[in-house]
Amino acid sequence: MRSMRVLFAISTLLLVGLAWLPEATSLPRMSATSGAPCTTCHFNSDGGGLRSEIGWGTAQLTGAIDHEQTGLSVLSDRSTNRVLDWMAVGGDARIQMARLGIPRETVDDDGETVTITPDREIIPMQLQPYIAIMPHDDLTLHGSYAAGPSSGEWCSTVYAGQTCAQGHLTWDPSPRVPTFRAGLFRPSIGMRHDDHTMLTHADASRPRPTVIPPNYAEVGVEASYQPRHWLRLDAGAFQPDRLADAVGNPEISEATTAAAYLARASYFPRFDFGPDKTFYGWVGASVYGDVDNHFRADQTFVGMGWLDRGSVMFELAHLSFGSDTERRALNAAGILSVEFTDWLVAEGRLEQATTRIRDVDDSIQRRAAVAGLQFYPVPYLKLRPEYRITDTDDWTMAQYAVQLHLFY
Repeated sequence: MRSMRVLFAISTLLLVGLAWLPEATSLPRMSATSGAPCTTCHFNSDGGGLRSEIGWGTAQLTGAIDHEQTGLSVLSDRSTNRVLDWMAVGGDARIQMARLGIPRETVDDDGETVTITPDREIIPMQLQPYIAIMPHDDLTLHGSYAAGPSSGEWCSTVYAGQTCAQGHLTWDPSPRVPTFRAGLFRPSIGMRHDDHTMLTHADASRPRPTVIPPNYAEVGVEASYQPRHWLRLDAGAFQPDRLADAVGNPEISEATTAAAYLARASYFPRFDFGPDKTFYGWVGASVYGDVDNHFRADQTFVGMGWLDRGSVMFELAHLSFGSDTERRALNAAGILSVEFTDWLVAEGRLEQATTRIRDVDDSIQRRAAVAGLQFYPVPYLKLRPEYRITDTDDWTMAQYAVQLHLFY
């Protein structure tokens, strides 16, 4: 707990530091600091996956050293991620060094109780190429494949509810009418975080608390409508087969009425307080669940960003499991990012997941405090060193971790 208070103090100092940071020269990196929805930089309406030309172009300009200085002028000379007029490609690859698992107590040869922490490992987290084919100005076919940890299998996953291949068709006829996408894709649930360990979709009563895993996807259709630059609406219907696996309740997909629904609304206000003092807000809410109420996730999120300097965001999620509400989870997260330059960003967050089980007096809790950096030494390469403290009712573990992220 003392270490968590130290990290909280560091986060507070970073927040104060927003008042004097020099202005960066890069394009806005986040919706919270630009007032733009995730689809501005990604083909997916909720972010993640293949980058649009704006997102790819921003990444090309983000690095402490540009490609010309490294001798890779072939990359700096490119002006688009399209390999043909009608085809774009991309990908993500991540490797992380961290301790997996939880600490355990044992008795040594002297009869004393000692705590053994998991060994530090180098983990291949993601290898996922993307492709988009645009046969017409209004139509886009998007697909991806996530290689699993087992090289001998065509598709191997780590978490229940994950998928290897995803693909959907997007029809975008005009800014004045909704955009539709159909296929196998991730519903636009809440905020889509780059960190897969976030506790917002956690069930603290489970050993692996993530309910909605990375690369979660369902077969369905979704409509997105942005009548004004400051308002975005999303709604969808899905077949909840993988939701049943993720939640661990086969009744979700076996019922004759098996279906899942999604609704989300986002508001992007802008505040101008003079030169170099442009602030953007992001306020939204979403609901996702199956029609028989075996699972439902209600989320609200709010944030404020200072253009090219940083952002503060908060998210609250309420998860209910079982038609008779056998257990509930109430999770919260606060995230602070400070942009020193376009290629160096400090980030800190505090999280808590609380699960209450029916007829059990005490709740089950999991807490986390994380402080780290996002460093782009060259374009398309990110290093994420971090220090993390995880605290539960039964154990506490602190560790440092480093992630290497290659993207295009």
